[in-house]
Amino acid sequence: NNISLDLAASIVETRLIDVLRFAHSKVYNVSARISFAASDPIINADDPNTSLDGVLVVAASHDPDDTTLVLDKIMAQIYELRTQGPTTGELESALNALENQLAESLRTNRYWADAISRIFLNSRFKGNFADTLAESTRIKDDLFAALKSNAIEPTKSGPSRIQDALNAAL
Repeated sequence: NNISLDLAASIVETRLIDVLRFAHSKVYNVSARISFAASDPIINADDPNTSLDGVLVVAASHDPDDTTLVLDKIMAQIYELRTQGPTTGELESALNALENQLAESLRTNRYWADAISRIFLNSRFKGNFADTLAESTRIKDDLFAALKSNAIEPTKSGPSRIQDALNAAL
């Protein structure tokens, strides 16, 4: 679910850049991300399928006089994604960007230090670091493959999966 939410945030950000910056010239920059900072991963440690609670954080720097317009446009884009889902093209672009970001991150010490420290809080952790890392990597790889082939569930396409994740988060 975290990957689906990261993809949803990426799609929200891309749409907001298109609408607020390029179409309306109302923001200097805009970003969207999912934060799990307030979530306690230990609460449901016995159930590895339990999703953490997250928050969609949208930030935009703009003229204070445009606050109402900017907020309305942000809410409209989020509503549209929640009701209609992303396009296949939006999903493919977000997947490619996330895969590239991950590939770059895998080369940094910061990524591995963070991964190692987080693995012990992972609800799948059963005492063996290597096994937990391998399982988490397999799950992530399987999800990427499923989203790319639009076959998460026989009746669910990749864009629908992102729409469901966004609806669950909001």
